[in-house]
Amino acid sequence: MAGALLALVDMKRQEKAVDGISRSTLLLVAGMMTYIAMLEKAGIIEKLSEHAADLCAPLVVALVLCFTVAITSAFASSTAILTAIIPLAVPCCSPATSARPD
Repeated sequence: MAGALLALVDMKRQEKAVDGISRSTLLLVAGMMTYIAMLEKAGIIEKLSEHAADLCAPLVVALVLCFTVAITSAFASSTAILTAIIPLAVPCCSPATSARPD
């Protein structure tokens, strides 16, 4: 929204700003968002987060996710990995998940 407003306010530099956007990054993020949306629609993200929350404390789950992102980002795009991990991390580390009765 803010980007659109700035583009409308300063029309002279709009073309220059659009040229500065990396097309490969846009395609990567759009592809990962599509992939994650499909996983969420299939219920896979919910099942994985439930299993992770049942295994141990949310802090341990968060540390394992951070470690996974750190190792994986050495070999793949950090943007893509974060796009994939965040939907899994939010339910695992939420207070509602950690306060579930057994």
